[in-house]
Amino acid sequence: MKKNEEIDRKSTHFLKSACLALCLVSYGGSAVYAESSYAAQTMLTVQMNGRSIKDVFSYIEKNSEFIFVYHGSNINVNRKVNVDVTSRSVENILQQMFEGTDIEYIINDRQIIVRKKQVTEKSASVPAVQQEKKITVTGNVKDANGEPLIGVNVVIKGTTIGSVTDIDGNFSLADVSPGAVISISYIGYQAQDVPAKATMRIVLKEDSEALDEVVVIGYGVQKKVDLSGAVATVSTKVLENRPVLTVGQALQGSVANMTVSIGSGQATDSPSFNIRGTTSINGGDPLVVIDGVVSSSEELNRMNPSDIGSISVLKDAASAAIYGSRAAFGVILVTTKTAGQEKLTVNYSNNFAMRKLSSVAEVITDPYTVAKARNDFYYPWGVNHNQEELEYAKRVSADPGLSPYYLKPDGTYAYFGQTDWFGEAYKNLAFSTNHNVDVSGKTDRLNYFFSAGYNFQDGMVTHGTDKFNRYNLRSKLDFKLTDWWALGNNTSLVISDYESPNYLDESYYWEINRKSSLSPVLNPDGSYTSTGADVFGRMADGGRWYQNKTTLTTQFTTKIDIIKDVLFVNGSFAYVANRNNEDGATLSVPFRNGPETPVLYKDATSSAYFNNTEASTVTFDAYATFHKVFNDKHDFTAMVGYNQENWSESYEYAKRAELITDGLPTPNLATGDMTIIQRLRELSFRSVFGRLN
Repeated sequence: MKKNEEIDRKSTHFLKSACLALCLVSYGGSAVYAESSYAAQTMLTVQMNGRSIKDVFSYIEKNSEFIFVYHGSNINVNRKVNVDVTSRSVENILQQMFEGTDIEYIINDRQIIVRKKQVTEKSASVPAVQQEKKITVTGNVKDANGEPLIGVNVVIKGTTIGSVTDIDGNFSLADVSPGAVISISYIGYQAQDVPAKATMRIVLKEDSEALDEVVVIGYGVQKKVDLSGAVATVSTKVLENRPVLTVGQALQGSVANMTVSIGSGQATDSPSFNIRGTTSINGGDPLVVIDGVVSSSEELNRMNPSDIGSISVLKDAASAAIYGSRAAFGVILVTTKTAGQEKLTVNYSNNFAMRKLSSVAEVITDPYTVAKARNDFYYPWGVNHNQEELEYAKRVSADPGLSPYYLKPDGTYAYFGQTDWFGEAYKNLAFSTNHNVDVSGKTDRLNYFFSAGYNFQDGMVTHGTDKFNRYNLRSKLDFKLTDWWALGNNTSLVISDYESPNYLDESYYWEINRKSSLSPVLNPDGSYTSTGADVFGRMADGGRWYQNKTTLTTQFTTKIDIIKDVLFVNGSFAYVANRNNEDGATLSVPFRNGPETPVLYKDATSSAYFNNTEASTVTFDAYATFHKVFNDKHDFTAMVGYNQENWSESYEYAKRAELITDGLPTPNLATGDMTIIQRLRELSFRSVFGRLN
């Protein structure tokens, strides 16, 4: 089966195998076209004369969401064809390619199965006593190392009867004729046709075509067949086909043995990555490198997912050693897109999503049940509610229309409400959207890619504003000045703004979880109760927090061929500027301990603050590579290089208490104690590195 060079086989084994098992149908013509709005609406322009079938398949996959599945042993993918069409459907293109041949194809949504025409033989009228006794075939499929293969496609040859292997590599087929042939196929492995037996043990060998896939490694690229370290790749289609808003969300579940933790769920919260399990007692994160420039998980999460061309994850010490001690916990290498075809291409994509909490605690709100439980939990130190209060709670349980406010003999109030604090704290649905547009193309001397993206997220909280906006711009230009000298520039600008309640942080859910359902949010006069002011009062009226963040990255690259494709030198200069401006205020929130009681305040001393952070990184890389293949069998590569990084940061913070007015919270309009902090930091690296293959 063909291995799509842009799709990570490990993340798509099950998808394609299941597709092949489920989509093969019997028919008499040369094509079956399942109803698909995508296939019907997608028009392609293909100008490829004298090119192989394989080249045409690759071109269609790169410029659409179609995926081809076929047996390389049954189809001559190296046969030359002439395809010259403008704005035609993929069905029309395939019809032109295979007209007059013994090849048929099935279009089912975004999957296209190509195979030799199947001959349907009519069953002879044979008495039942003369028919062959059919058997049940069970088997197991492993790779050359003895590891079970999941999602292998197992089909009775010449039929549509099939199955896929489970997590242990096992499969089962019922009602199989003794003379039948079982076809076993798996992406990245050589297909096999094996005579059916009651018990089968299959070992699949890797497909050399799959091993020729080129993956990005530190300071270069390399074929998978030449890799000695553990390197996983993530297909761009994984990012494109997921309705996600951040790269962190897209990478969840896409790489084996890499865990992505989203964290608090706030729009500004960066995911954390873990590649090899427990790191150290002080923790440790993998190194993130974007287009050769050392970055962070935060900046990776702020990228436009549509700009990403490939992601490689270096898992072990052998593959990550090129980055030294900073790669002790693995490396995530990200490269951005370049133009895919010569013609000017404009792409636009968007998604609109409504989010909801996947799991919320069920809260018992019956007043009598809760009040009685509070007494049981407090035993033997005393009681929370005396007998008269318990009787009143029982009355409220029986009649929910009864007032939850119970006036005690000492003039204070006890509450017997039925508040679901989770229901009060979170929305049922929250809206988010993502819009992306890019323009690309290339000539003999120029390759260009321009993109813009917009991301909006509305928070899940019901009290106070919680909104996030992000704007992405990217310009990528590669110039081929001469046959031996190339220059490039890659510039990106990311701007985001976020407004949220000053009180909203990772402890919000914890606080909600600790509130008693007996306490209402508001008193009858509309004022906050003490419990209501603790959370919702602070969220709505306890002050706001604003963040504006800007990241500018520009990188200049050059490549000089001293000996074409044998000895070449690469150089890179990158400048990254980060600016983060935040300001906010903590405001007093009034509340009452019952109707018509004195007004009290949460956070009685109000204050306002701001902080500004400016950081810049300058990176310089230069490395030379020698690559030569001797006698068509000995592949030799040597690389040596130099790296230098300089990082500096300036941080300023000011806070002042006792605001004159809550209407304009700023340190200049406060009269209390003032706190001022300034911090200056610098860090530099200088390294030499090398690789010998």
